[in-house]
Amino acid sequence: MARAVRAGVPERASGELGFHVLDVVLAVEESMESGVSVGVESGVEVAELLPVEWDPFVRTL
Repeated sequence: MARAVRAGVPERASGELGFHVLDVVLAVEESMESGVSVGVESGVEVAELLPVEWDPFVRTL
C-alpha cells in the first residue's frame, strides 16, 4: 500500500477487493449449509500484472 501511495496509483488490496472476498466466503458458507449453489453478487476489476522486475523485498522507506 505504501508503494501505491508513493507512486500515486490505486492500491491492490482495496476495500472493494476486501468486500468481494467477504462476499465470496459468505456465499461458500451459505452454499455448504444449504447444499445448493449460491451466486456471488459483487465483483472487482482484475488488477494489472506486476512488472517482472517487481521485488517484494525492496525497502519502501
